[in-house]
Amino acid sequence: MPVARCPGLLVLGVQGTGESTPAANPDITGGMLGTMVGPMLAQGVDIAHVNIPYEASFGGAPGTGPGAAPFAASVDQATARLNATAAEVVSRCPQTMLAVAAYSQGAVAGAEFARQVGAGQGPVPADRVAGVALFSDGTRPAGGAPFPGAPGQMTPSPAPGTDGAATSQVRVPVPPASGGITPNEVGFGALSGRVAEFCAPGDLACDAPGRAAVLRTAAGLAARADLHDPLAAVSSVSAAWHQTTAAATSTVLLNDIQVDGTGVNYVPAASVSDRIADAADPRTPAPGADQAQATADKISRIVAAVAADPLRQLPQLAGQLGAAVQAELAANADLLNPATILSYADPVGNHTSYAGDGATQQAAEWFGALSRDIATARGGR
Repeated sequence: MPVARCPGLLVLGVQGTGESTPAANPDITGGMLGTMVGPMLAQGVDIAHVNIPYEASFGGAPGTGPGAAPFAASVDQATARLNATAAEVVSRCPQTMLAVAAYSQGAVAGAEFARQVGAGQGPVPADRVAGVALFSDGTRPAGGAPFPGAPGQMTPSPAPGTDGAATSQVRVPVPPASGGITPNEVGFGALSGRVAEFCAPGDLACDAPGRAAVLRTAAGLAARADLHDPLAAVSSVSAAWHQTTAAATSTVLLNDIQVDGTGVNYVPAASVSDRIADAADPRTPAPGADQAQATADKISRIVAAVAADPLRQLPQLAGQLGAAVQAELAANADLLNPATILSYADPVGNHTSYAGDGATQQAAEWFGALSRDIATARGGR
């Protein structure tokens, strides 16, 4: 993506579902991030902004924009284009620092970019990224930290090479303790303290109930589905469900069922509901040939052990499986709590509240402050 000039701070924007297209003009900002850009540019010094054009689709579901790509594929495209643009800017503009502002689906891509950069595996060095503002990130980790990986921190860390005088005056609100609907516990590494999670209470994308494995499963299936019409939706969700159950079954057999001198025992390290939710997550790799062979071998051992002593093995397994029912209820306990259900009475309103509750203004102040600190460090005003 061509960049018109090399400012002190260039902000890369990744918009939400239905707010972008692959051919969108990167210099025109609407949607949620549009409420941030104007105040940010007004408060900043030597600062510029461009958007990352991408599909921004949700499988063609009605009301989610013109794109037809499944959510997961759309996020992958956003991440790839964000990575490519960041790398191009750093190559062409050796003095330019980067920041990222991302909303909703775009925040999932922005978070992945930040994790890669923080781990030293991204397209740019961590010391070229001044800050990352994530609004309604579906992968937000639980814990209620405004800056994940920086416990107790309420103020952004300064941009590398600056004293942070202006940035130190910025405060970021505390998000809910629960995490996103598909939480990712992998931290931001070297970027910890410079990545802020903005999450409105009751926004199901980033403030999902913690004990709701069925909800996580539904989100994972929907993220992979073609939803542009009912027939396509049924077909693609069915295919995703088949793949999910096959992967979850393999995981349960290999990790939760033991075959030893005492016979066959079900000793789960996680509930079946959680195993299915993990398998439904598009980030989970599909089982490879080695895992498939290991699963087949495990089934053979189970069958042989049960066949050798069915009168003891079958009642024993039945009792262990019956005892696991409580774990299944616990894995979905929040969905059975009326108070929890009521807290999500307006998920759409909460998901689109970031301008009204002042979050985008706070991010604008933060990035404006970063630009002033960068200009000061380089002898500007």
